Amino acid sequence: MKFRYTYDLAFDLVDFSCDGDFKFKRSVMVDEGIFLDFDENGMPVALEIIGASKIFHVHRKQLLEPDFKVHVEVTRELIKTEIRLTHFIDRRKYEVNVQNEIPNEHLQPAVDVVITN
Repeated sequence: MKFRYTYDLAFDLVDFSCDGDFKFKRSVMVDEGIFLDFDENGMPVALEIIGASKIFHVHRKQLLEPDFKVHVEVTRELIKTEIRLTHFIDRRKYEVNVQNEIPNEHLQPAVDVVITN
């Protein structure tokens, strides 16, 4: 599954969306401002981050072309996300990790997916 990365500077919104065709089933809030969308087969098909610069503690312009790695793991009990942002300031590399874990209340099927841009 291939994902595309977009960032809306005006709304401070990061979006990872699946390029393929899918039927949306549900959106799950994994943390304030972070939403994970699933298709009817239980596969993650999108990740939206509202207020991304505040969540990652970076300037908005640093989100225009960053390196991201998103790990989504769903077990019978939990939905876990780990989002790693790598960016550079004055040629110095910085990494920010945001990890979340919530109960799998919707009984999403087990899956382990890594998304990069």
